[in-house]
Amino acid sequence: MAPAAYTEDFYGGIDIYIYEGVGREVPGLERRAADLLELYGLSEREALVLLHIVKRGSSSAGEIAKALQLRRVEAYKLVKKLAEDNLIHASAGKPVTYSSQPLESFITTITGAQMQKLKGMEMAKEELITLSRNLPRSHSKASNQQFRMIQGREQIYGHLGRMVRGAAKSVDLILTRSDLALSHVVGLTDSLNQAADRGTKVRLISRVDESTMEAAEGLSNRCELRHSNVTTLGRLSVADTSQTLISLVLDKSLGKRNAKDVAIWSDSGDFAGMMGSLFDTAYRASVPRQGKLRVVGASEETAE
Repeated sequence: MAPAAYTEDFYGGIDIYIYEGVGREVPGLERRAADLLELYGLSEREALVLLHIVKRGSSSAGEIAKALQLRRVEAYKLVKKLAEDNLIHASAGKPVTYSSQPLESFITTITGAQMQKLKGMEMAKEELITLSRNLPRSHSKASNQQFRMIQGREQIYGHLGRMVRGAAKSVDLILTRSDLALSHVVGLTDSLNQAADRGTKVRLISRVDESTMEAAEGLSNRCELRHSNVTTLGRLSVADTSQTLISLVLDKSLGKRNAKDVAIWSDSGDFAGMMGSLFDTAYRASVPRQGKLRVVGASEETAE
């Protein structure tokens, strides 16, 4: 996590940094702590909010917004996300205040979760190798089928974009909430809209809520976006029923540059058929985006 800029001035002997989206100057020690917290899956703003609460002992969303010079709505979204992840706890009152568990406990919990992910990756690796060896296939094409591992979120986004741009008939996508929120930043929104405009059937499943509504509205109506509350769907793409990309490891942190994400790409038609059936099941269980966007919009108006 790099700051947008820094000054040569000193604050009590400590360098002062300025982060994108954070209005106040951030002391160097706090900046370093925020950098380290990002390794544990927090975004830069989440890390700065958590550090503020740790320093203060407890704080309200309004106090956080004032201290970090954030918009009040943004501060509420950040504390809500941290509370959902059990990193901070709300205490009833007027206003509601938030306190955090000791950072030692947080680090131990997250480290354990990452170890479980690595174990899951090893287990998935063996299962996928077994599946690939036992898939029914035509002997004339088997020697040409490929399975390739892709590491790094930016590399995965790049491969998804190439699959969408190269698709002639259909593209089926399951995106995480972070994927959908970043889709316009990484160019995926444009690729999907262009594919739909040239007649390719585009179907997407993701989580449509306050954090992704703007990205959802940027997709053409020709793109069939549907909402799902199921958080275990992960990331999946099937193009022209001939190419598949499926993620094995998904890191929780936001941002397009993340080396922890791991996916497998294949041009096996049999594998694409299996993953296509999985997508169809999830698609039938999801709901159209139009109704979900109306519900999200109404919720925001009520909150205002």
